[in-house]
Order: sequence, then structure tokens, then C-alpha cells
Amino acid sequence: MNQTGRVDWIANEGGYRLYINVPFAFVGPFVFESRGVVDKYGLAPAIYWTQRGEKPPRYSRFDRDDKGGGKMFFTEKPEFTPDILPGTQDRFSLMFQLASLLNGSDKIDAAGVVREIPVVDYNTLEMWQFLSFGEELKSDAIPSLGQTAVRHYRLIQRANDPYKRQVDIWLAKDLEWLPGRVRTLEANGRVFELVFKQRAD
Repeated sequence: MNQTGRVDWIANEGGYRLYINVPFAFVGPFVFESRGVVDKYGLAPAIYWTQRGEKPPRYSRFDRDDKGGGKMFFTEKPEFTPDILPGTQDRFSLMFQLASLLNGSDKIDAAGVVREIPVVDYNTLEMWQFLSFGEELKSDAIPSLGQTAVRHYRLIQRANDPYKRQVDIWLAKDLEWLPGRVRTLEANGRVFELVFKQRAD
């Protein structure tokens, strides 16, 4: 079932806010929000929270120091307080971190390059590895843009991932490398996909 969701991306000198709301019949909306600042490593999330339908929200707080490190705190697992590495992202800010890196230089991450990013979810902090497929000059992966130049990244499976997610991200050059399509395939066959349709007025 296709649903029309909304992605709000606001970035200014005071920081950034990323808000995603996808409505689902019967269960309610899936909501994700990431807020933070920009430091010398790129996006630096301060708070990340998720809520699925009527379930209570789950928060992940980044307690950063002036060197980009610090500690993580999770409402879902309060006893778990792992160290933060500089450049640590959450599940959704990582896509915009990739966009900022490409806007700095679109020569990075040629086909076959693996980029490592420490990533936080609602109760985990893990090193995710993304395989770059390089720049595809005429891709139809984002239907609303027609044939356009994209960068395609795929999450390399982690042996300890209980969900065995397959995550693919397409960043569009015509959108200043912002994500035009994101597809997550769970081990049970469930697909969660965000595809760019149009900019808000």
C-alpha cells in the first residue's frame, strides 16, 4: 500500500531539523525526527526520536563534547551508554550527511568504495558500512525526476544484525544530492520505501 508522507529538512546557522511523517491506515503514522547542529565532521545529531502509531516514542540523546565525541543515552535501554565517535549519525541523518559530503566534493566514493559511518537507532550504536555504486548518469530510480544523475549506496549486511535489513539509498544530483529514494527490505519481506515526489510549496 502506497502512502504519501512528508519530509521536512531545515538547515540554517542554528542547526538542522529533519522530520519524517508517514501515515498508515489502522496503525497510525510512523514519525521520525532528528535535530542537531553542524560541526567540523558534518551533521551532529543531538536528539533522535521515533514513534510508530500509538506506541510511545523512543528517544536517543547524543551528549557530545567539544571534540565531537561523548556518550549516548537511550530511553529504551537506559543502562547502555556507549561512547560516541566523531561523525556519529542516526538512521535518517546519515542520508543527509552523505549529501553534505557529496556537496563538498562529488569526486568522493567512486564505485566499489566502502564508507563507514557510526549509526544510532533507538537502542543501538553500530558501525554501518555502505558500498558505493558510484555516479549513475542516467538513472530512472527516482520516477518523478525522470532520467537523472544519482549516487547509489547499499548497506553491507552485518553478521550481528537481527533484522538483516537491506538498505539502499539513492541521492539525486538535481536535488543537490539530497535523498530521492530510500528502500529498506526486512528479513520477513516487508518493504519500507520513501520516494521523492515533489518539493513543498
